[in-house]
Amino acid sequence: MLAQLDKVDGVHEARVDWTGKTLLIRVKDSADPDVVAAHATRHLGRNATRLSERRAAECVDGFRRGEPWLRAGETLQLSKHESKVLGKSLAAKAGGSLDEKSRARLQEILEGELFALFSRIHAGEFTLEEGLERAARESGPRLHQRLLEFLSPDQATAVMESLRSQLFGRD
Repeated sequence: MLAQLDKVDGVHEARVDWTGKTLLIRVKDSADPDVVAAHATRHLGRNATRLSERRAAECVDGFRRGEPWLRAGETLQLSKHESKVLGKSLAAKAGGSLDEKSRARLQEILEGELFALFSRIHAGEFTLEEGLERAARESGPRLHQRLLEFLSPDQATAVMESLRSQLFGRD
């Protein structure tokens, strides 16, 4: 996504904080920041909001002090780490009643699915919001099939229901 933002007219460079939630977009001197922000929002999805002036100033001050703000090429490593953290957490919650071996396999599958999703978002194929919608639609059936390789149909269904609830806030 940062690579896509770097291509937006008027953007000098785009960076993201370590949480992956806050963007810092340096605007070219010749560009209108409001126009650049409007164009950037199209890439980020309808839930993206511009920071307050106070919060934006805090972020810029942090950047100037040397706090880590990642460029496009650096974020994929962050996404890999995040997919492992989320995979482990989701597997623990959704697979809490599974034996250790099955839970480890679930975690491995989730890490792979999440990293594939994050990689596609990173490449600019779609926004995070679009990615989550696609994951629910496209990854769900594939994930369920993979679960049936080592879980009973009832176990696989229970895990899928838990994952849907955790990831998408619905049953």
